[in-house]
Amino acid sequence: MTLEQIFIHLPTLSTPRLVIRPLEMKDVETMHEIRSDPEVRKMYGVNPSKSLEQTREWVKKDNSGKLQKWGVNLLRL
Repeated sequence: MTLEQIFIHLPTLSTPRLVIRPLEMKDVETMHEIRSDPEVRKMYGVNPSKSLEQTREWVKKDNSGKLQKWGVNLLRL
């Protein structure tokens, strides 16, 4: 099994306080807050997203069936 095969269909992992799941289109606005922040992006060594549409395309590309990324939801402290 290749890494690409493993990461195509990510499972949802959950505990009473945390959910780790594949990114979805409903995550675009939240991801844009992160991806457009110059201080955050500096840590990745890439330029910030310039628009919500650019972030939307990034999330859409991840949902294309080639490689997905996880989103993390903290449910309660």
